[in-house]
Amino acid sequence: SFADLQKPQVELDGKACAAVGQSSLMATYDDLFSQLDVTSAQLLVTDNDFRDKDFRKQLSETVKSLLALKVIPIFNENDAVSTRKAPYE
Repeated sequence: SFADLQKPQVELDGKACAAVGQSSLMATYDDLFSQLDVTSAQLLVTDNDFRDKDFRKQLSETVKSLLALKVIPIFNENDAVSTRKAPYE
């Protein structure tokens, strides 16, 4: 439960916690943007993704499509699978 995460009895895996938190984070964005009658979409990326030319091209096309639909893209690092050991390393 969320209460258990507040006072963990064991050492928590940060990447697992990031995975658990993703849905809550996007729910917050959805709630806030919906008050403005705006739709948002989540794009999970890692720093390694941007090294791939095909990925960058596909990401660009996806962003263009979202914007054409008047959807706000929310970029978030996919911490659950990122190879970095700490944020902003």
